[in-house]
Amino acid sequence: MAFAGRVRPKHMLMILVLCMVIGWPLYQLMDLRSGHSVQRDAAKLLHEVALFQLEMLVGSLEEAGLAEHAAQLEPLMRQLYAFQYVHGRLEQLYGSDRLGMLSAPKELLQVATELQLRARPLKGAERELFTESARSMAEMIAVYERLVRGRKGISSQHLEQLRKMDQKLVERIQSATNGIR
Repeated sequence: MAFAGRVRPKHMLMILVLCMVIGWPLYQLMDLRSGHSVQRDAAKLLHEVALFQLEMLVGSLEEAGLAEHAAQLEPLMRQLYAFQYVHGRLEQLYGSDRLGMLSAPKELLQVATELQLRARPLKGAERELFTESARSMAEMIAVYERLVRGRKGISSQHLEQLRKMDQKLVERIQSATNGIR
């Protein structure tokens, strides 16, 4: 009849620790089985990867703005592919009707590919296009960062702002490439 009397504080602490050791993993398993937190975590991580790729893209565009020859555009092209791939996966996760692809990276990839096929030194206007694009994409980072709002999904306000910035950059690229092409 050890439990007939009062429970000692030392035993109470051990019971509490035992409940925590058993209870916390059970709670995690139940949360894992529901799949909701895992999906939210995956979406958040994928958004962070896309944001990182966008930041890397800005750096690659800045480097392309300093390049002397079209052969030096290879790192930019790889980074454009990487960003488009990750953003595409984010689009698949949220749905193309909710997020959609960005057109500016696709346009920049087309320009870089055309320049690389010509295999010649870059002109000042071509380098300036990459420098201006880097500035515009750097501004897009702040909006892209706030694009995913945790459990609430895509921020329609930031999505609209991002689409406008993307369209404005596409128009700049197209007007600049009219003189290049």
